Amino acid sequence: MLMSVACVPACRQRETVTERPTGDSNGVGELADATAAFPDTSRDTPELAPLSTAAAVILLPLDGYGPTTVAVPLGATERRPIVVALHAHAIHPEHACARWQHAAYGWPFVLCPWGLPARAKGPQAVTLGSADYTEREIGAGLSALRAQFGAYLSEGPLLIAGWSLGADVAVEVAGRKGQRYERIALGEGAYAKLDDRAAGRLRAAGVERVLLLCSTRPCETSYSRTLSRLGRVGIASHVSGAGNGEHPFDGSAVRAAANAWPWLVEGDPRFARD
Repeated sequence: MLMSVACVPACRQRETVTERPTGDSNGVGELADATAAFPDTSRDTPELAPLSTAAAVILLPLDGYGPTTVAVPLGATERRPIVVALHAHAIHPEHACARWQHAAYGWPFVLCPWGLPARAKGPQAVTLGSADYTEREIGAGLSALRAQFGAYLSEGPLLIAGWSLGADVAVEVAGRKGQRYERIALGEGAYAKLDDRAAGRLRAAGVERVLLLCSTRPCETSYSRTLSRLGRVGIASHVSGAGNGEHPFDGSAVRAAANAWPWLVEGDPRFARD
């Protein structure tokens, strides 16, 4: 079964969110069963029908994990890249999907792992599992995404993004020799995780660019040291600060991510928009 979420990218979030907001102008809408209208993806054609789903943000059920949330590039008529977005602690994945999709100008598919507990219901908060667990969960989510939208997915390395706890886990996942991530966006986290050894692992795994996002001044100070570590191993990096003094990925922090997004994806033709 495919489930859908009504989505407003500019909606408000807090890292202490313990319930799903209702579908008003400030929130991500409640989950509801829906039947999506998908074009035929059984064959690869040079001209694809405009991509249509029941909502801009949907859920793909997975065996053994919570459902993967996906922000869909509605209207796409060509293959689009995939962004994996890892949410902060006690933030539901649809929040991460909505905001990173907004930061990416609505162009890619954004896949957001559910986390733990896998069977969380209604207002129950979720958090990410370990890097091992999250890596497996991402793999299961990608399989479901390809099964559903295969004709609309571009080949090649993925981009991974994470905020706060999500940044910590993203650094570990991206530094492994499994799924390749050439570009990374990290926000308000991973300060201790991104030491010299981790920077070396990222480079060895094929990471080429890292965008560092801040919404607080202490974050900018910490990331100034991260810039040096990444530079020493040959990874291009850039810090973008929102300067609003609030930790969550919301408001001006999302706008800062959008402003810096062209730098992050520069040189990757899959992210080129008309």
